[in-house]
Amino acid sequence: MPYVAYRFSYSRSGAEGGIAYAPVETWQVELYSESKDQASERLLEAALCSRGWAVEKREYQHFDPYPYIQTIYIVTTVG
Repeated sequence: MPYVAYRFSYSRSGAEGGIAYAPVETWQVELYSESKDQASERLLEAALCSRGWAVEKREYQHFDPYPYIQTIYIVTTVG
């Protein structure tokens, strides 16, 4: 640790006036660390934000089978 995992969550496409436009996709980028790792969080956040993506952050502390922190970034992309 630390390590990063990512996965596709879902996509949707919008339409206006009967014309479909670019799909909107949602991804989860997850940072796992043994304890709060602000340096890794800053690096990952900078990488995500540099792309201009909308990002929502959530953090969870787990204790089973061993203690670790899971920081989830919900990333929304268009196109």
